[in-house]
This record gives sequence, structure tokens and C-alpha cells, in this order.
Amino acid sequence: MGAEIDVLGSGRHLIGGASVLTDGEWLWRDDLRFYLATHHVHLPQDFLETARGNDYRVPDLREDQLRLAGEEAMRILGYQ
Repeated sequence: MGAEIDVLGSGRHLIGGASVLTDGEWLWRDDLRFYLATHHVHLPQDFLETARGNDYRVPDLREDQLRLAGEEAMRILGYQ
């Protein structure tokens, strides 16, 4: 677990911010909640619809779903 600097300029360090979360469809970093609360960033409508459909909870996923999500996160982040 590391500390990431706020890329939008507050100067704050966000503990564990680079951790990746998923609902099986979307991937997002754990520091997204900070950016929502602090900088009022806007999210894509499709993401919001999925979140609402999941009652704003991250669903339990099977191990194979989590593995695929992890591989996709690594690909997006350029670690492969």
C-alpha cells in the first residue's frame, strides 16, 4: 500500500489511492471517492447507471472474474 499525491492539486497524499476496485464491469481506483468529495469530478453516465443498478455496492465476484479484472487493470496501466 502506498500514498499517492492528489493529481488535482490539493497537496494531500492519499493512502492506498492506487488500489483498484471493480464491480465486474468497471475498474476504478480507490482514491476516486476522494476526487468525488473534494473536487466534485463527474462520472460517466454508464458508470452511474451500473452503480445504481448494484444499489451502490460492489458485488461479490467469483475468483475468475477478479483475476480477469486484475489482468485488465494491469493492461490499462501498462504493466504487461
